[in-house]
Amino acid sequence: MKGEIAFEPEGPVRAGEWSSWRFVYTAKSEVPAGGGIDILFPFSSYYPIASWSIPQTEEPLLEGYTTVESDGEVELEVEALPKEIGRLGMIYHALSVEVRKDLKPGERIVVTYGDRRKGGVGARVCLVAYGTFFAILEAIEDLKNRWRYKEDILKKHSLRYIERNSDHILRVAIVGGEAKGINIAHPKVIRPGEEFRLRLRLLDAFMNEASTPDDLQVRLLVEGRENIFRKVSLKGGYAEVGDIHLDEEGVYRIFCIDGSGKVSGRSEVVVTEDKKFNYFWGEIHPHTEISDGIGTPDEHYRYARDVALLDFGAIADHNYSIEENPGSWEEITKSTKEHDQPGRFVALFGMEVATSTVCNIGDDGHFNVYSHKRFPFLPSNLEGDFDAVLEWIKENELIAVPHHTLYSGMGMDFGRYPKDAFHLFEVFSSHGCSEYYDNPKRIKYQHIGGGRSLCDALRAGFRMGIIASSDYHNELMGGMLKLQEYAQTVHSSYFQFRGGYVCVLAEELTPEGIMDGLRKRRCYATTGDRIVIFFEINGHIMGETIETEDDSLVREVEVEVVGTNRIEKIELIRNCEPVLEHKGKSDHERITFRDESNLREVSIASDEEMFSFYYVRLVQADGEMAWTSPIWIVLKRDGRWK
Repeated sequence: MKGEIAFEPEGPVRAGEWSSWRFVYTAKSEVPAGGGIDILFPFSSYYPIASWSIPQTEEPLLEGYTTVESDGEVELEVEALPKEIGRLGMIYHALSVEVRKDLKPGERIVVTYGDRRKGGVGARVCLVAYGTFFAILEAIEDLKNRWRYKEDILKKHSLRYIERNSDHILRVAIVGGEAKGINIAHPKVIRPGEEFRLRLRLLDAFMNEASTPDDLQVRLLVEGRENIFRKVSLKGGYAEVGDIHLDEEGVYRIFCIDGSGKVSGRSEVVVTEDKKFNYFWGEIHPHTEISDGIGTPDEHYRYARDVALLDFGAIADHNYSIEENPGSWEEITKSTKEHDQPGRFVALFGMEVATSTVCNIGDDGHFNVYSHKRFPFLPSNLEGDFDAVLEWIKENELIAVPHHTLYSGMGMDFGRYPKDAFHLFEVFSSHGCSEYYDNPKRIKYQHIGGGRSLCDALRAGFRMGIIASSDYHNELMGGMLKLQEYAQTVHSSYFQFRGGYVCVLAEELTPEGIMDGLRKRRCYATTGDRIVIFFEINGHIMGETIETEDDSLVREVEVEVVGTNRIEKIELIRNCEPVLEHKGKSDHERITFRDESNLREVSIASDEEMFSFYYVRLVQADGEMAWTSPIWIVLKRDGRWK
């Protein structure tokens, strides 16, 4: 750089904090008239919860008011950049300082961001605690022609690309604020007498790791048929509590609360002799700053493991963004390997693929791939066909998962894909739900036309389990902030909800165990709450297939749910139509159903067989939802019917 720039005051800032800061530029060599600097605020109108206040120079009393002072003569303006990027519109803002008279070496430009000297509110730090940055572009000769950002840097939608191509980067660490709640994690389903451990993490108002107090005393109560009382000290905002066991079957509720009664948390644990698998919780679809998200891979994994207290996770950055940032695939896979700690936290390898970048199938669908082993990167190939992509998936034993399939312009036409292409379906993310058209949590910009929903695919014969994740671009892996409770801009309304979680039923917390559960479709989706679901038909659990030649086979259905709020309704879905609706009265509901309908009359016909599928959809009183993976009933041809 021809000058030096500093951010004052130095040191970490708190998420959501309101204050005033200064950008101080000191010239090391002469800056001629017409030159100057630009200070870029990335994603300022696209990801409002992950961005600082949008700067403005017109209204001293309003948010983001910004002024400039200098030893020389300068002018300050705010530019919205660019006016349009494809369909996304304005997503960046830049503070542009133009030098009117030559700025001599040693002279300074001081930009006061969130200037409060006229009684204003200042500016606000973003709500997500991560290592944010401001990008600085010098334009020493001609400020009016400096917009490398417009035509090159911004169109990449990658903070990492911006970082690599800017003149200077000011990194500012954001930390969490004062403790407002407690996140409680533990095995959700245990056997009588089985010892288990609790993990407790203090959270601030925005679901970040709280920075204060450093030591908090709380009371722990396990309430049920057996009551347990403990006093626990959370040092550094974290504690583990072991040697807990419950000897009687039942549902127990776990509470933590501090002495003031203002900081608390709640969770549930199910004790049953019928436990078949452990229930592990994860989030496998966040985006880092390498693609069009925020945060480094390490920041994502640390949040998922240490703050959200998840059991497993994966990063799914876009293939084309990885390609644009040399060395980033190695960075992602290295971080994944380093954070994989079987028994504590499992890190899977993942990547998002836009089909239009890797083959000529003529569809704009997006899908993710996952493995417990590092797999070779899939480069762009606009001339290839999907058969080559499918071969890459099968050769590397990957699981492929389509998502936001109802999105206009980014959805998926399942009629173009072979039935064995996909193992799972991401039914819900921060974008919304793709279960069926015009559902209660519908994607905002929904595709008009059929063949793209979960129900369309299942009825067409795709054998896919059901998961949820986040597709976060504005949060970290497993982020718990409910986006639906915060104001959005016209450009950020793509992201409507808190991201979902996937629960995997597995024997052990290892990469192989989690992948086995996903591959066998022993998994289900929630909108972010850790709701416990048991679902069986004739002794078969979610993800399994019952084969029969008896069209009169009676299907004995058992469903039990332990929610985090009162359960409003449980629906048993057969071939995407409700066959039973149970109105709930509490957070613990159990139903049984005997389906005696003739399989030939209710099944869907294919070339070799007839099939039906059942899954459970539930809604809580607070709007949180869950969907199980289906159980399939396959009626084999036996010569008695055609």
